[in-house]
Amino acid sequence: MASKTAAEEGVWPSAPIVVDDRVKRLINRFFAISDSADTSSGRLFADELFTRDGVFKTHETCVFRGRDGRCACPFETPDINSEPQKKEIATSRENNHPATASRAHHLFHISAANSPATDVVVLGKFDIGLKDGNSVDFDFTARFVVAVGAHDEEEHKLQYVQVWTDPTKMIAAFRKAEETLGQEGME
Repeated sequence: MASKTAAEEGVWPSAPIVVDDRVKRLINRFFAISDSADTSSGRLFADELFTRDGVFKTHETCVFRGRDGRCACPFETPDINSEPQKKEIATSRENNHPATASRAHHLFHISAANSPATDVVVLGKFDIGLKDGNSVDFDFTARFVVAVGAHDEEEHKLQYVQVWTDPTKMIAAFRKAEETLGQEGME
């Protein structure tokens, strides 16, 4: 039996909320790319998933904006206490931690406030396997705002994605892996 994708694992909204299959495929593809160890996978985010002016906010101080680094996104809520790094979405995966051996997102529950569901919140768990043989997992919440194609045949794209998590366990695990492996073991 084939393993389920991240999107297939989760519980999606039921009637009267309608989640278009294209939205499900888009979110599933997002997590499939996220779970890839390929440092060029950010280019796939930019080229396949996000609108030209899309925003990908991975944590409070790291914001990736569109293909040209600029955004006019109405969904972003600026944080007056931080100066986010403004980078293209295509560069979002260039600095994956070198101690990472594997990544896997598992979705538990998906909620939507509208129908058809174009503003979706995902609750899940993120597992990271480390090159020192250890692993770390932590809960996350992510919001996906989907830009719907003007016609049925047009693609749906991500306009805005924001991820919330407490990185404390992840930071501690990476530090331990760095100590165990040394610089040579992480390359």
